[in-house]
Amino acid sequence: MANNINWGKIYESTAWGSGVTNNNINWGKIYVDDAGGGGAAALLDTYSGALVGYSLRKLKSDYEGSAIQVTPDGSNFTDIGFDSNGDLDTASLPSDSDLYVSKWYNQQGTATHDMTNTTFSTMPIIKSGGSVVTVNGKPSVDFATGRTMNMGNNTANKVAVPNKTLTQLLVTNIGDAVNAREYMMVGTSSSAGQWQFWNASFGQALDLKSGGQTFSFGYGGFNVDLMNPNIFIVSHGDTGGNVKFYQNAENPKTSSTTVNGTGTHELWYFGLTVGSHTSNAKTSEYVLWDADYDSDVSDINTAVNDFYGTYT
Repeated sequence: MANNINWGKIYESTAWGSGVTNNNINWGKIYVDDAGGGGAAALLDTYSGALVGYSLRKLKSDYEGSAIQVTPDGSNFTDIGFDSNGDLDTASLPSDSDLYVSKWYNQQGTATHDMTNTTFSTMPIIKSGGSVVTVNGKPSVDFATGRTMNMGNNTANKVAVPNKTLTQLLVTNIGDAVNAREYMMVGTSSSAGQWQFWNASFGQALDLKSGGQTFSFGYGGFNVDLMNPNIFIVSHGDTGGNVKFYQNAENPKTSSTTVNGTGTHELWYFGLTVGSHTSNAKTSEYVLWDADYDSDVSDINTAVNDFYGTYT
């Protein structure tokens, strides 16, 4: 174990008591909590280029806004921020037994990209029966039975990525039944940007639609149930490149279709309902980067899993 000490600074860490094991102490700076999420470096500080970032933990150390806005009745609204660890400040949630999310703030800072819902009956859930919705002990937004959010109910607010190099991160528990489909993220049309999960007799699969193309992964052959809690990462190469789908740091599945470079990837909607197929996902985090982080997927997975404890 290294014992490298720089006597010019006072101990600095991302979180006090976070378990420093290499004893690298710099004594010239009084302790600073630089990041959120239980002591890890803030994700978007390390991996720049995000267009949007939604989470129930702080993703950027300099983000000063709230995580979500909640309501018990569609008339009274409360912004909920982060605690001293950068986690959702659940202690500040109103005492109502049931609370719904009316706004999920974009931590990248563009207000028109905040996810919102003004229809009380379809707002996703953050607290039910007096208990905060959780997955693996971490707060999560419940999109069950077709609850949705979008960018201000205005398609002009959509995120559009003409550059084909992009990366998506999704921390979710899809939780669906056999012979069903889940539509989690979509653009202004089904082909512009969509995550469509399948749990059917032929096996499990993901159809990722982007820029007018469909990139299919599966069907079947996943080591971990797609409907269980998962960390999903999709890396999207440039024109002529591949699209790869990672599940909990597993070796990726690569689409047989290559990127043609003629379309635009979009994000506008969470939790689409199509016919009888409704969302049942509990989602904790989604990030879209205008960058191809395929070479960093392992490190991103580790950083995210260190907080969520999704896999071992």
